[in-house]
Amino acid sequence: MCTVTYLPTEKGYILTHNRDERPSRSSQSLTMEKDGNRSLIYPKDQQAHGSWIFIHSRGLSACLLNGAFDNHEKNQTYRISRGKILLSLAQSKHTDTWLNTYDLDQIEPFTMIICQDDELIELVWDGNKKYVQNLGINIPTIWSSSTLYNPEIKLQRKQIFYQWIDNIKEYDPAAWLFRFHEVGSIGDINNNILMYRENGPRTICTSQVIFNNGVYSFKYLDRLKDSTTVARLKTKKIISKKSELLLA
Repeated sequence: MCTVTYLPTEKGYILTHNRDERPSRSSQSLTMEKDGNRSLIYPKDQQAHGSWIFIHSRGLSACLLNGAFDNHEKNQTYRISRGKILLSLAQSKHTDTWLNTYDLDQIEPFTMIICQDDELIELVWDGNKKYVQNLGINIPTIWSSSTLYNPEIKLQRKQIFYQWIDNIKEYDPAAWLFRFHEVGSIGDINNNILMYRENGPRTICTSQVIFNNGVYSFKYLDRLKDSTTVARLKTKKIISKKSELLLA
């Protein structure tokens, strides 16, 4: 249950993610895992122990939204949580192989956004079929979870996103997008970019990945505790001996 925006930049991109969930599903900080000279940074779901967004030193980042093209009826049980599916991509050696071979049978529908090299890939799993397309890296895009937002609301959110970025030249792009994820409004608190539903899901955290010339900056804001964690990571292509996690 999320809202994601992607903006291309001169030397990379900005990926910003609002997690719209029950408060019990929040992570309070970022986790770093190392395997030799490879580093993975992500916020960990406190309930299912998966994640919804990550950066990896092999030059890969990805994030997750609940649902496929439309809302779906939930099964009582699923084989594995979608957040663990995302981490399995992070732990794979080759994205293309993972996309072609990973078994999604009995997994709840989801949408995954994958950024690597000069590719922006969208993977949609509707519970029966896998849809993979390369979207191209030069088009600003917004996604809204089908489990929370109907087509009319999605369209309204898309319209205000493009209105917002029309004015981005006057501001720092990352700060301007982060602000959009805080105050972007269609005039309905249930469906604003920073959303809140009484006794239901709300925006519990915001993550922003900035990829610039081979270096990641990862800002994670826990909105429930008003605490921010910042991580920086160089890709393996530029440096393979050291990854740095800076907490603020």
